Amino acid sequence: MVLADRNAENIRNGRRSRGPSPNGHASESSSEDEVLGMNHVLAEKIRVGRDYQAVVPEFIQVGDRRLEQCPDRALLVWSPTIDVSDIKLDEYISLAKEKYGYNGEQALGMLFWHKHDLEKAILDLANFTPFPDEWTVEDKVLFEQAFQFHGKSFHRIRQMLPDKSIHTLVKYYYSWKKTRSRISLLDRQARKIAGRANNGEEAAATAGSDVGSELGSNTDSDSDEKKDGSESKITLCVNCGVSCTQSHSTSKGSMCGTCFTHWRRTGSLRPTVGPAKPRDRHTHSIMLRNKRKPPRGMYINHDDLVAMASGPGEQMLKAMDREIVSLKRQVNS
Repeated sequence: MVLADRNAENIRNGRRSRGPSPNGHASESSSEDEVLGMNHVLAEKIRVGRDYQAVVPEFIQVGDRRLEQCPDRALLVWSPTIDVSDIKLDEYISLAKEKYGYNGEQALGMLFWHKHDLEKAILDLANFTPFPDEWTVEDKVLFEQAFQFHGKSFHRIRQMLPDKSIHTLVKYYYSWKKTRSRISLLDRQARKIAGRANNGEEAAATAGSDVGSELGSNTDSDSDEKKDGSESKITLCVNCGVSCTQSHSTSKGSMCGTCFTHWRRTGSLRPTVGPAKPRDRHTHSIMLRNKRKPPRGMYINHDDLVAMASGPGEQMLKAMDREIVSLKRQVNS
């Protein structure tokens, strides 16, 4: 009873009994293991000791310092000066950009290298080729087209821009994303074309509906032809409604080459739709009333269709690609 009371008192005081345990094993070894394990955990979290302290180097006097021997020193590439006015500095940067392809930082670095001497810096600009960090107009347009097709799959985008690394593509994406509404070449050109083509598209749609309802009447089509001829010199065929640059005047109105050839041989207008089946007459009448036009931004030119059908279409597509590239250059400039 005395031993049991002493063990109970030790437990209440927070001390573990060092006497023999009921199962016959000593508790001293287990308590030591717990203490060692706790010390190990604390040693991993709290770094204590000289091995974990920062090594402070010895202080170097000002007279004994050699900055050129320090591998981690910074390199000064530009420092403002009062010897060069802001107007001359802007003219120098513009000259370096337009004539030699330097960006602003590279031009200022060259000027600082020559100790703010404008004449020496301008003469030395032609002796170096700047690092091509900026994207050309073609690269920007290709990136926008690839992003529209592939989204954020930069590995697929890199297939269209093999000279750009993934890091460069991601970096340009985030800078382009923030100012997309202002610098997007495709969106800017699309808005410009849409603004100019709204009136022409409405006139073409009106002329097409008039042709579908009354093939013999050419009053409205003539007015549309005069309007289109004054603006873009493109005439709508009175029969099929397709735009063409070379039209033939007839008693029915201006026609494209195909409709004019059919009218001259047969004396009747060329049918623009196939014969309707008896069971589909209702559908055929609905199709005539609801004459569909091409999607927005797409225009059908009869001369282009004839040239594509008679000759190799790849040459026309290549010519259109060259025209698109030239237009994009004009937009960027």
